[in-house]
Amino acid sequence: MISVVMVVKNGEPYLSEAIDSIVTQTYPVDEIILIDGNSTDRTAIIAQSYDLVQYQLQREPGLAQAYNQGIESAEGEFIAFLSHDDRWLPQKLQLQIELMKREPNLGYTITNFCYFTESAPEDAYSFKPSLLKQELTGRIMETLVARKSVFKQVGLLSPSLAFANDVEWFIRAEQKNIPMKTIPQILLHKRVWSGNTATINAGVNSQELLNILRQHIQQKRLEKRND
Repeated sequence: MISVVMVVKNGEPYLSEAIDSIVTQTYPVDEIILIDGNSTDRTAIIAQSYDLVQYQLQREPGLAQAYNQGIESAEGEFIAFLSHDDRWLPQKLQLQIELMKREPNLGYTITNFCYFTESAPEDAYSFKPSLLKQELTGRIMETLVARKSVFKQVGLLSPSLAFANDVEWFIRAEQKNIPMKTIPQILLHKRVWSGNTATINAGVNSQELLNILRQHIQQKRLEKRND
């Protein structure tokens, strides 16, 4: 069974496009757990128009808490994630799930991705235009497919972090030596626009990321000293 977790607040402009990219996957999903952070637009109406969507209002504040609510609600052996303003390529889940079934030791897989925008450059705030031309390896939620059991080993996302909680989760997974593989293909298109949370909060996100990476480096140094 495959579950997809979506976290959204006021996602009306692009939500249908994102959900459509899930329901048209070449490997079908069993449920979409959509956690709505109390939207004031047509998000609820759009979400509940899809039979696969299990619509829930977010119970605890914060991005990590929304993801955690979705993870805990998911019934699938495999859990994938998609933001309301991004879209998957049709074969994304098939490539990842089939790989994980062939190699049952793998706890999770990720893929490459690229950014795209339909907005004017000034709408992208501090986003670097050069990134639009790059193929990037995605240690981000939207490329991740993980076995649900991995979240018992690694733990859920940290509510103490506002935006870099996915980075911190991947670091913990690495520290736990969870087997993983990357599929070196672009299977996610990640949208850059003025309403994107990561774009709006780029300064906060960068500082959180810097702090997490510093802590990770310090931990690595301590481990080397103790060896």
